[in-house]
Amino acid sequence: MKQMPEPSQPLGPLTVTRRRVLQALATLVPAMGLATMPLATHALEADDAFLTASRVITGNTTLSAGIARRMMALLVVRIPEFAAKLDDLLKAFRATGGTREEMLSALKDSQVQFALAIAQPWYLGHVGTPSDFVLKDDAVFVTYLEAQSWTKIVHEVPRPTYPGADAGWWDVAPPGVDAPAMPEGIKEWTFHPGGPADIMAPDPKWKAYATAPHASIDAARRAKPGST
Repeated sequence: MKQMPEPSQPLGPLTVTRRRVLQALATLVPAMGLATMPLATHALEADDAFLTASRVITGNTTLSAGIARRMMALLVVRIPEFAAKLDDLLKAFRATGGTREEMLSALKDSQVQFALAIAQPWYLGHVGTPSDFVLKDDAVFVTYLEAQSWTKIVHEVPRPTYPGADAGWWDVAPPGVDAPAMPEGIKEWTFHPGGPADIMAPDPKWKAYATAPHASIDAARRAKPGST
């Protein structure tokens, strides 16, 4: 009889992909000081437990406790049996010990899925899934400055500080966020947050091309300035 794989081993392509994604997350952020984290403590408070698990999952020991508390409060009501799953995840980390990669590699498939559910808001900065359909949008803002997806590229691609949609759409801050006072004229489309003094105005023909409602890709190609 063919022996079945151990539960902690990947059972299919989708699981392998999820596990590798989880293991690769630390390459996006500085993995510092994991050896000093209190994994050996068996009686962590819920907040500390979530923060500890989050730091192992992301490979980043600088995650803020305040952001972790806000995030956990949102996840608790969205993930069934959250507390039990968190406890199980930390027990798995303690049982394995060793490096972050070793701890993540030893997780069961269900633990991998739970770990990714924790990783998602840390990297995207929100819990849930944004949608253009209001009735299906269940996203809730968690953090902006600690959204880990920006950490690796922040020196090359700064975090955006102005809206990409219609100007002024963000004048109402998300619930629970203390937004700083905006400069006068923020709702005007000509406003920009500052930058090099030699910023040039866009070429009118290229601006018209970029903002025109082209009916198709072919139509856009034909309308491109300089096309023949």
